[in-house]
Amino acid sequence: MKLVDSSFLVGPTTHLTTGPKETQPPADIHHSMNTSLVELLPEALELLVFGLGTVALSVVGAFLERFAFETVAGGQLALGAWEALMGVMAIYFAYLLLTDKCWPAFTAVSGKLRDA
Repeated sequence: MKLVDSSFLVGPTTHLTTGPKETQPPADIHHSMNTSLVELLPEALELLVFGLGTVALSVVGAFLERFAFETVAGGQLALGAWEALMGVMAIYFAYLLLTDKCWPAFTAVSGKLRDA
């Protein structure tokens, strides 16, 4: 005969675990990641080409503007005006390339990277 029930002294039982079980990803997940990166490559290359074109046109435009200023300062107003016009055109084409081609390509690549 038990006079005292000692089960209330022990408290709830706890189970010790070694942590969450590590599971291997499905074998085809690596294949799908490589496929998505390969599909992204043409758009990333397009972004690179448009970006480099924008930078090149901007540098050429700035160089022409500086050269035009030096030409006008040297006394050749007509040639300096022509060079300034060509510099403005190069900078304008750089702006058009940035807004019409480079920015949409950037948003497409960043959207696909975000989804991957």
